[in-house]
Amino acid sequence: MKLIRSFTLAVIIAVLCILPATAANNSGITISTSEPAAGGPGTFTTVGITNGGAPFCLTGIVESYNYTAIIKNKTVEMSRKTFNCSDGSGTFVLDVKPARKATRPSSWDVVGGTGNFMAMWGSGSSTTSIDPSPSAPKSESLKGNFHFR
Repeated sequence: MKLIRSFTLAVIIAVLCILPATAANNSGITISTSEPAAGGPGTFTTVGITNGGAPFCLTGIVESYNYTAIIKNKTVEMSRKTFNCSDGSGTFVLDVKPARKATRPSSWDVVGGTGNFMAMWGSGSSTTSIDPSPSAPKSESLKGNFHFR
């Protein structure tokens, strides 16, 4: 009986030690982008990216390009966004998949990174605002989670 209690206590302690470490590696984020209507690099700001509690990659340059992918035997227009952090912490790359219905947000996944983002993964959703003026920049809000290994 004493052995079972000791084992149970050891398992509880192990779980309690793992939970804070996992929570510290999860970062709920919001990325706001502004890209020129004519194409070319734009800018971004972030809220929620932290490293040991300290925020990083607050601003930078975003570059996007569109490509075609085949997903579940269907052709899908995708957008790849590369975020280059102005603080030198690295870059991260997201693939944005359009929503199936116009009333729903798009989804995104982390597909690569350098520097502090090399071992990062994550996903989320995005919404795009396009001003009817042809010269107005395209604005996008991406929300989700980054996880750091």
